[in-house]
Amino acid sequence: MKIICSQGSLLHGIQTVQKGISSRIGLPIYNGILFEANEDNKVHLFATDLEIGIDCYIPAQVIETGSTVIPSKIISELIKKFPEGKIEIECSENNITTVKENNSNYKILGFSAEEFSNFPEIKMRAKIKLNQKLFKETIQQVIFSTSRDESKTFLNGALFKIVNNNLWYIITWIDNDNVINYKVGKNVIFNLKDEKVEGEIHKIIKNEKETLVIFKLEQNADNFYKLRNINLDAVVVNYEGLKIYKDSIVERNDKQVGVYVLDINRHAIFKPIKIIGYDDKYAIIKSTVYYEKEENEVKTVRTVKLYDEIVRRASKVESGEIIY
Repeated sequence: MKIICSQGSLLHGIQTVQKGISSRIGLPIYNGILFEANEDNKVHLFATDLEIGIDCYIPAQVIETGSTVIPSKIISELIKKFPEGKIEIECSENNITTVKENNSNYKILGFSAEEFSNFPEIKMRAKIKLNQKLFKETIQQVIFSTSRDESKTFLNGALFKIVNNNLWYIITWIDNDNVINYKVGKNVIFNLKDEKVEGEIHKIIKNEKETLVIFKLEQNADNFYKLRNINLDAVVVNYEGLKIYKDSIVERNDKQVGVYVLDINRHAIFKPIKIIGYDDKYAIIKSTVYYEKEENEVKTVRTVKLYDEIVRRASKVESGEIIY
């Protein structure tokens, strides 16, 4: 293995993976850092205490591929003393690593990479990016309830799930005189302090003087999980357009969304649509024409007219099919 990299990137990589090292294992090799140089001009650094593992990739000029394990404390203290600049690292077959900086050479006795237990490759099933502070606060709220009994390791951690959406509910009381504008399924825009969030009216429960309205939101907002009582404006959205059944809507292979309408000979003809609102059963679409922007031009798209006969259960229909 032979690489050339900057002092800054190498020190950053070493300090990142060092957090995965523990002296309690008692095996000298695991006080080291695995260096792996590949042909993609990146060096993989990896450290583990056999319970957790931390890895990091740093940019480098890879002159010769290979791998070795270098004692963490020695390489870390050495690189810290170097000024900013290029560092050359070369490992021989007997695991002696030579570190060159300007006219200085340093030799470090390391370990064979073949004796180092690398973590198995993890197949990515889901991925999410989280705010670091938010993630830390969330862990602190549940970590106190984990078990300290090391004989039951499955209880020593916290369950972590990644879900594909967020579901929130906002509940409020509204005077019966004003409830006429609220109907289940209607879209609502909530004006929060710093942003707008979209939702819908989920349930309405009437009382003698007041009505309980429950709003459902699938859109997240900053610090939603902390809020209990808030003042906000709820704007009920009213749409104007054609009301159609949602099962009439199909998506073609070219990703164009539309419906099938019947011509004079009852052939199913595809027409593109623009959806402006929907609930569980119906959708509201633009009628006659709508406009789409393509690059710097605005294109007029002819769509469904008021008296067009729209086909239901369109997923089972083919273009040109005769329907009676």
